[in-house]
Amino acid sequence: NYDTDVTKYREQQADIQGEQITHTINFIQIDCTLLKTALSNHCTQWQNKLLGLLNSNAQRELFRLHDKFESNTTTLRTKPLSLDHLSALINTLKTLQKECPSIEESFQPLEEKYQVLQKF
Repeated sequence: NYDTDVTKYREQQADIQGEQITHTINFIQIDCTLLKTALSNHCTQWQNKLLGLLNSNAQRELFRLHDKFESNTTTLRTKPLSLDHLSALINTLKTLQKECPSIEESFQPLEEKYQVLQKF
């Protein structure tokens, strides 16, 4: 789940930012600035990569649905030139009517992906 993964990296980044920059152990002072910056950048990169992947997947699904609608609309708007062509158009329409519930079901996961993207 993208939401939990991105949230996990955000929480890790917040934990890293909350750590002190320097630590003193006996007489040695350790400066962790570079380590803290590197880990924080790593978390940011993972967040960006996960959100980019989610966006890419959602966009691909959306374009697939759009292309399906567009191609079928174009097909169904053509004027039949013969009875065979009319029969083919009617069969296409019947097929789309049968597929309608599964097409409608594909909207919910797509909508959830864009809600996660909007959240971040």
